[in-house]
Amino acid sequence: MNIVIYATKDGLRTLYTTNEELAYLIAEERRSGANNDNSLGQSVYTIAFTINDSVYTKYMIVKDSQRSNALGFIAFSLLINNNKTLKGEEIINVLDELSKTYTDNYIKNNYLNRGEKNLIKEEWNFVGDILNKYKEQDKTQKNEELHSGTKDAAILYYKNEGDLREYFDKPFQEEYSAYKQVFLVSEDLKENPKNPLTVLSNSGIELKDIDLKNEYYYIKNYDPSKGILISANGKERSDRKNNNCIRSKWQVEISYSKDERCFWPIQPKGTLSNPDSEIYKYLELNKNNNQINIKYDAFNNPEPKIKTITIEIKDRKGNFIDDAEIQIGTKPWEKISGHRYECTFSGEDLIKTFHISIKKGDYSGKIDLIPVNQTGNVDLILQEHINVSFIVIDDIGIVNDYNIQIRNQQGDLFSTSKEPKFIGEDIDKSYDITILSNKYERKSFPYCPAKDENSKLVNLKFKQLTENSKEEKYELVIDDKFGKRSFKNKSIGKYVMIKPNFGCDANFGYEFIEWKYQEQSSKDYDGYYEAIFEKSWYNNKWSWIGSIALLVIVAFTLIFNLSVSDNPQSPNVFPEYIQNYVQGDSLILDTLKNYKQEFEKQKPDVQEKSQSIYDWFMGLEKQNDSTEYNGWKDNMKSIEDAINKRNLINDKKFKELIKLDYSSEQHNIETAIKNIDSSKYKEISNKLGNVNNKTLSEIAVAINEILKPKESSNDSESQVKQQEKKTEQIKETQIINREEQPQTPQKQTTKISSVKNEEIIQYLKGGELKKNKLEDYKKNSTDSKLRRSIDIVLKIWELGKNNTTYHSAQQSCNNDQNLKDSELNKILKNINEKEKREALDYAGLKNADDILKNLKRKL
Repeated sequence: MNIVIYATKDGLRTLYTTNEELAYLIAEERRSGANNDNSLGQSVYTIAFTINDSVYTKYMIVKDSQRSNALGFIAFSLLINNNKTLKGEEIINVLDELSKTYTDNYIKNNYLNRGEKNLIKEEWNFVGDILNKYKEQDKTQKNEELHSGTKDAAILYYKNEGDLREYFDKPFQEEYSAYKQVFLVSEDLKENPKNPLTVLSNSGIELKDIDLKNEYYYIKNYDPSKGILISANGKERSDRKNNNCIRSKWQVEISYSKDERCFWPIQPKGTLSNPDSEIYKYLELNKNNNQINIKYDAFNNPEPKIKTITIEIKDRKGNFIDDAEIQIGTKPWEKISGHRYECTFSGEDLIKTFHISIKKGDYSGKIDLIPVNQTGNVDLILQEHINVSFIVIDDIGIVNDYNIQIRNQQGDLFSTSKEPKFIGEDIDKSYDITILSNKYERKSFPYCPAKDENSKLVNLKFKQLTENSKEEKYELVIDDKFGKRSFKNKSIGKYVMIKPNFGCDANFGYEFIEWKYQEQSSKDYDGYYEAIFEKSWYNNKWSWIGSIALLVIVAFTLIFNLSVSDNPQSPNVFPEYIQNYVQGDSLILDTLKNYKQEFEKQKPDVQEKSQSIYDWFMGLEKQNDSTEYNGWKDNMKSIEDAINKRNLINDKKFKELIKLDYSSEQHNIETAIKNIDSSKYKEISNKLGNVNNKTLSEIAVAINEILKPKESSNDSESQVKQQEKKTEQIKETQIINREEQPQTPQKQTTKISSVKNEEIIQYLKGGELKKNKLEDYKKNSTDSKLRRSIDIVLKIWELGKNNTTYHSAQQSCNNDQNLKDSELNKILKNINEKEKREALDYAGLKNADDILKNLKRKL
């Protein structure tokens, strides 16, 4: 406990305190400025709160002898920590004893300092003596932590000393929290001139409905994971500080739903003050420490919902079927009386799937039922099942060795079973049945399960035997001067039944050509096949002479070249796929820049020429050889020219573009630009928009479309279709032009294939990846590894499906030789790093034109 005593003695000052910091908080001016000597000698009590303490004060109206007998007050404040408690009666006693002792010694006729002008020094030993008589207790009950507000003091009138004690017994009332303090004034002073509130500052607001019986209780064991909602006084409660309080007279509502599809929600209402309230089934009140415990076990068995479903049994024509049997799940079969059956489901069974089977004779039916989803009755249609058998016989008896084909009227195969099953509507249909056997003639007949007999008798007839013609034989004739009677060192027979599908081993100097059929020459054979041979080239003297002459020419050529240069440089090779690209229709800037970077690595050094034998003999000086460098420089310029051309196209600099040269594949864009009138450059530029990722042909089509005279809106749809058709025709023409370029046999084909593969690899590694182009590459490529690389990229459009993620896509790229160093792999790696910090979606990928652009936006 702490004491602060302050008064208007020679001005406002603290007279005594057990704690200076608390005195600084408590000792404030309380006078309103009004003069009313009628209140002299009257007293009033107050309740206030600091962060850690509740403050109880007694004010007495007195005069300040040292300040011209000005009307003032003296205040005695008792501070009790929030974790401690003292009875209301004891609080009043402490304040009364402090005020009485001080008054007896230092106040005379309501004048401070005994009415004297000279300061009288007080002795304060009496304070400790009084406090030692009272001992505060540890608080067993938890209270809401109240802090005094900022509004001027409120007023609370009490009827008698008993009421005053009760207010001090229960000081923590939330109605007090808005005010700096609450004056507790005897009801006798209400509207009385002696009321001390006429000279003490206050708000004039009277608190009338303070219900001290509305006890405070606090939720102790709230667990939000249980899904139980508790509200009191219209506010949801929890175990959080300042949110766990429920007063005894507040309306409490509890709400819990285990699963609304299966169980009725638990929604009791009531007050803690009513012991018969239904909320006590779920809450336990401990009045000794004013705590509320939630009885979680009480929520385990909510009332189940019940649903009855009627099943009506019918055939496919709508006729009721009586006295069938039913099986629900794995339960035993049960006989149904009549054609209706009622199934009752409750609780969690309402959301389960039940397999229901019903049968009667040749009829049966099944249905899967989830009770909660079912509205109204269930019509369970039983389908008739007929198993048809065929008795197949011949003139002797039963035939088992046969096959059967059953086809519907459309000719589609229905079954090949010897005991076919017909269900429902199939029973009324007609079929064509065919019995097949090696020994018997083919037997076909129509059959309808609903009309024809079961079992069906089928009589087969034996096949009529005919005399076989003589087998033909052909002699094999081989001249041993040219060949051997063997093929791959395996012996060849004297004759064959058909033309040989094998060759014949030739003697040295000869090559086997073919087996040639000759007319019959022997009565033992129907003809013969003769092995035809030709001389090999080395079995010809003129071939030898030509070969020797060729060797001599080659030797002289090598000697001459060696005399010209001892260390000839290999010329710098300009990759054909780059050459094709810079002269092609795409000219995508990122790809061109990648090609330039790649070709820069091939830059050769200018080297010193090696002297030939002739140069040395003539005494000529050594010279530098810049041939390879000049070739590289020319090729690099073609790449840079393509980059410049693309930049001018992207910037729509038509005036500069007219002056450039164009390849045959770029003829469309050249023609389109030349058709633009210089006065329309700006208009065309604005209408074209961003063309950075369009091919030259696509840009040309767009320019031509803008230049066209406007037509009626009725033709707009046909114009769009014609434009799309033209674009496709341009692309097809380019493909045809490339395909129709003259090619030499096999060697040239291999070279072009290699160049094409290199072009695809560079595209996969570059800064543009369009789905249509990738699919074209995949369609035209025969390289299985390259097609696999393209498949990896195409799967990026499908990210988010089948458990594919950015991480799995990057792993696939990292493990692929063609994609390991690609721009795609770099971007996916950066996305994976970002995804460690925040989740990234797959929005926009499915319909992406250029997948790299969409992936970059994720970063």
